[in-house]
Amino acid sequence: MTDDLITWLRGQLDEDERVARAVRDQRWVYRRSYDSAAEQTDHVLVIGDRAIGADFGDDPLTPAEAEHIALHDPARVLAEVDAKRRILGWMVDDAGFDLPATKTQAMSSEEWYRVTVARVTIKLLALPYANRDGYREEWRP
Repeated sequence: MTDDLITWLRGQLDEDERVARAVRDQRWVYRRSYDSAAEQTDHVLVIGDRAIGADFGDDPLTPAEAEHIALHDPARVLAEVDAKRRILGWMVDDAGFDLPATKTQAMSSEEWYRVTVARVTIKLLALPYANRDGYREEWRP
């Protein structure tokens, strides 16, 4: 189960990276400014060199949506992917041992604790992707 989860989770991180890298050179910023002469507040999402007005006509983008989008810009996504990969690598690759589902006779209590922490951590890293294809309910922590 854990090998399948690890493989699946790495695939999700690869997909996040692929999408973020496609627009990584564009800085995303949410700006709110008040024009006292017009007595109005402008809400703008700036993506690269494009400004998208949040309050224009039929545009369904609200100020809260614009702020949320800006806070999840490609640079942040890439940083999160890197951090999750490091955690996963530390839990799996650097541990130097398998992650069995049950304690073996040869395992000390400390080793079993480390395995348990690693297994739960991996499940928690996968949880934000639970809505994607391939996620299994048995992985839910």
